[in-house]
Amino acid sequence: MRKAMTYAFHGALQVTCTRHLQSNSDKKLDSVVGRQSDERRAINSAIFGSDGLTSCDDVIFFDDKVKHICTDILSNCPTAMLQYFGSCVHSLLRDNVVTRRWTNNNCKSINHVIKQYTQWRPQQLPDLINKLRDLVHGQYTEADRALCGRRDLQLLPACTRETSRHYRYVEVYVTSSLSSDHMSLGQF
Repeated sequence: MRKAMTYAFHGALQVTCTRHLQSNSDKKLDSVVGRQSDERRAINSAIFGSDGLTSCDDVIFFDDKVKHICTDILSNCPTAMLQYFGSCVHSLLRDNVVTRRWTNNNCKSINHVIKQYTQWRPQQLPDLINKLRDLVHGQYTEADRALCGRRDLQLLPACTRETSRHYRYVEVYVTSSLSSDHMSLGQF
């Protein structure tokens, strides 16, 4: 399925379930280094632990942790584990850094939203595409409302300083691009 997605959506970022990545890595670790080894626990903690690769918020921090893991932890591992990390785990986790810990629960949640929107009925592909487009457009609208402080959604306190800069930009843009007989900023 991943190959088909890559072919159909060339260049799109693919998010992988972190829980399934960990499960697959655990199976590989069991077969390569054994279930009870300290080496297994160290590798698992370095990748999936609370301070591991999955906790990284940006690519720079992620790449630094990868260098640390490769030099300090994976250097003593069998080559099969090093190859597995390089070919499977590393690239998939790096893609996940942008979205932060995607799990099966996230997938089930959006799946439920889609099923409710389609009233649990199969859809023709063009109809499904239009409905998905409507859902995404609605999410963008809600994000815009959160920026403006309207409706149910709110920005995190750490992001509120960005709001004032956004308001100034919108105010300057609207003021300079709309004449007095058009909609003003207060009517948004």
